[in-house]
Amino acid sequence: MNIIDEILKKSNEIEDILNTDIEEYHNENIELINITIKRTNFKNVSILNSKIDRCSFLDCDFQDCNFSNSIFDNCSFIRCKFINCKFTGCNFVESVLFEIHFKDVNMDYINISMSDLKDDVFQDVILRNGRIEETKLKKINLKNVNLIRGTFF
Repeated sequence: MNIIDEILKKSNEIEDILNTDIEEYHNENIELINITIKRTNFKNVSILNSKIDRCSFLDCDFQDCNFSNSIFDNCSFIRCKFINCKFTGCNFVESVLFEIHFKDVNMDYINISMSDLKDDVFQDVILRNGRIEETKLKKINLKNVNLIRGTFF
C-alpha cells in the first residue's frame, strides 16, 4: 500500500510524514486534511480533482506530478521544488508559498488569490488565464513566464 493510501485510510492517526519517496501514485477526488509532509520526494504522482486542506509541505521535491483541478486550502509550501508539474485549474486559497522553485510548470487557469508568496522562482512557467488577486508578493523571480490573459490586483 502506498503512503498516500495509508494517509487516506488512517487520516485521524497520521500527523507527519518524513523522509519518504512517493512514486507512481495516481488517484482523484481524494481529501487530505491537516497533514505535515517533510523532506519527501514525489515523482510521477497524480492527484486530480482533490482537496488538500491545512497541509504543510516542507523541503519536498515534486517531479512530473499532476495536481490539476485540485484545491489547496490554507496550505503551506516551504522550500519546495516543482519540476515539470501541472497545476491546471488549481486553487491555492489563503496558502503560503515560500522559497519555491517552479521549473517547466503548467499553471493555466490557476488561482493564487489571497495567498502569500515570498522568495519564489517561476522559470519556464505557463501561467495563462491565471488569477493572482489580493496576494502578497515579495522577491518573486520570473524567468520566461507566460502571463497572457492573467488577472493581477
